[in-house]
Amino acid sequence: MVSVFAPQVSLNVLSIFTFIRYGVCRSSGAYETLRKSGCLKLPSQRTLRDYTHVAGSRMGFSKEVDEMLMKSANIHQCPEHEKFVAVIFDEMHIRADLVYDKHNGELIGFCDLGDINNHLLEFERSTESDTKPVIAKSMLVFMVRRLFGPLKFLYAQFSTKDISGDLLFEPFWDAVYHLELCGFKVIAATADGASPNRAFLRIHSPSKKGNKTKNPFTLEDRYVHFFSDPPHLLKTIRNCIASNKRQLWVSLC
Repeated sequence: MVSVFAPQVSLNVLSIFTFIRYGVCRSSGAYETLRKSGCLKLPSQRTLRDYTHVAGSRMGFSKEVDEMLMKSANIHQCPEHEKFVAVIFDEMHIRADLVYDKHNGELIGFCDLGDINNHLLEFERSTESDTKPVIAKSMLVFMVRRLFGPLKFLYAQFSTKDISGDLLFEPFWDAVYHLELCGFKVIAATADGASPNRAFLRIHSPSKKGNKTKNPFTLEDRYVHFFSDPPHLLKTIRNCIASNKRQLWVSLC
C-alpha cells in the first residue's frame, strides 16, 4: 500500500502534524483516535516519526545538521542580504530521565554542555567529592532566524540542569562559529530576561549601556547585537502590574 504522503511533503505541513501529535493530543492514543475518526487526514505515527527523525538526535552540533540548514537556506545561491541571521536561545524544562539510544549504545539524559563546560563541571564535582554524572532537567535550545526571509531552523540543543551565564558562553559562540563557517552572517542574538541570560550579556559588556560585541569569527567589521525577547518583557510588565505585592503609586501626602 502506497502512502498518500510523498517524501517531498511540505515542512510546514509536517510542523502542523507534529503540533497536533505532541501539542494537541499529548498522547499516542488520542492521536490515533483523531486519525481514525477521518475528520483529518493524518499520517501514521511511524510515518511522522520517520520524517521528524531524519537527522540523529544528539547534543551539540553536527555536520549533518549544518548541511540540512545550508540546503534549507539555499546558502550558495541566496542574495547577500538573506545571509544575515539572528541566534535565538532559550532554556526549556524537561522531565529528568535516561533514554537508551539503540543506534550508538549511549545513555541520553545526562548534562552535556560541550567539552569545555563538561570538563569544568566534572572538576567542580570532584572538588566536592561528588563524581556522579548529573541528570539533566532542562534543555538549552538554539534556533537560527533569517532576518530577511521566512527561515526558522532549530539548530542545536544541550542538556543542562542549572545553567549559568558563564556556561552559556561556549555553546553560544560555538553556534556563531559553525554558522559563519556555513556562510551565514550572525549579527544578532535574542533571549529572554532570565538571570543566566542577563549574566551572559554582562560578560560581553559590563556597562549597562552596552548591547553588542565584536564577532571574532569574521574578517569584516561586524558586531553581534544582543536583544531581550519583547514578548517576555511584556509578560514581565504584565506580571508586575498584576502583582498585589508591588505598589505602583507614590503618596504625595
